[in-house]
Amino acid sequence: MKMLIKKSVKTVALFLMFMLLLTSCSVRRGDKLEDVQINQFFGNNMVLARNKKVAVFGTGKDGTAVEVNFNGQTKNTVVENGKWKLYLDEMEANTQGQNLYVHAGGKTQIITNVLIGEVWFCSGQSNMFYPVKEYGNRMYEEFVPDADNPLIRVGSVQNMDWTVSALDNIKNQPAYSAAFSEQLQKLTGVPVGVIVRSVGGSSITYFLEGTPIYNTYIKPVMPFTFNGILWYQGENDTTHTDTYLNYFKQLTTTYRNGFEDPDMPFVATQLANYSLAGIQDRQWSDMRLVQLQCLDAVANSYLVCQLESTRDAVKIHPDNKKSLGTRAANLVCEKILGLKDIYGTSPRFEKAERTENGILITFLGVNTGLTLNSGEAVTEFRVCGEDKVFYDATAKVVSKNQVLVESENPAAIKGVSYCDVSVPYINMYDGENPVFNFQYYFED
Repeated sequence: MKMLIKKSVKTVALFLMFMLLLTSCSVRRGDKLEDVQINQFFGNNMVLARNKKVAVFGTGKDGTAVEVNFNGQTKNTVVENGKWKLYLDEMEANTQGQNLYVHAGGKTQIITNVLIGEVWFCSGQSNMFYPVKEYGNRMYEEFVPDADNPLIRVGSVQNMDWTVSALDNIKNQPAYSAAFSEQLQKLTGVPVGVIVRSVGGSSITYFLEGTPIYNTYIKPVMPFTFNGILWYQGENDTTHTDTYLNYFKQLTTTYRNGFEDPDMPFVATQLANYSLAGIQDRQWSDMRLVQLQCLDAVANSYLVCQLESTRDAVKIHPDNKKSLGTRAANLVCEKILGLKDIYGTSPRFEKAERTENGILITFLGVNTGLTLNSGEAVTEFRVCGEDKVFYDATAKVVSKNQVLVESENPAAIKGVSYCDVSVPYINMYDGENPVFNFQYYFED
């Protein structure tokens, strides 16, 4: 009996010593290890990217050995030139929170409640980070039903830990990425994490390598592992659209190289309806045409159409973020994840042909079929003659993917356009998705 008591006391003592040792050698996320630091975007409640090799990285004292344990994996590296980096093997999505351990210098840093799922980098101008609360109660009410979702997380360097989506914090979340996350999580069933790094009133050149914005907002995140990039920018470049295409190519290359994924999906967002003082000038419509050129010029890039955004032409921050984010997530599920019967892409112009009754327009990428949500004629079609001055034209849907622009003298028509103004008022859709704008001139 005495022997049994002695063994029990010894067992308890050893357990207490072990717990004391573990406590003394562990640090929480907000503290710093003595010899190494993990990147600031690794925090409690974070989400790691599924189906990709995941970079875990930080800084430290040269020569320090670093070990990382997560999801049954153990990886090791050594600090060189003040930096360390290692990679976790590809992992399937996991809704159960796990701890990520970083061992170095005799201490252990623990990051808790880590999920595995879809992780997206959201970047651009103010329309990307504008929070739900700035749009008033109507938008807040749109987010209420899906706000409480422990599988949606938002990374923020200010808080260190990631924010778990809940009703009491949804007002402070960026509206566009919040809507995107909600729909993406709903359709995939896996955890979704986003990191939002945007700067209002900024040109695309501000996000290129070497600029203060790049060095402050973008580079510190690299080479964090993402499943894709969601981009909303262009308002500050509408006065010099002729250079935007080249800068867009540079931007996608910069982001993809920095995040160590040369083919990372890049989902851009079309500019909304807007015009200074409500005047139908060319600036916004020209930028939309250039954004379509960007789509053609950069592989594995996509564009979210939002021609129907608002009839209030003076709103630089349109209040359609719930539907826009939903459409962006639908696009990701359709084109990138390959989910069936989900449509987020919009039809694009394919060709124009003269017929006896007018100009027959054929569209690519039609899913459910072209329909009108009001009226009998398609709005926003225009034609021009030799002078290239466009005027309104009557048009009607004649098949699933075709529109006839009516004319008594088709030979005199030298050009045709659709929604090629800053503030179009549309009524043609493919399911719930509007049809992309275009401008076309006949060669003869």
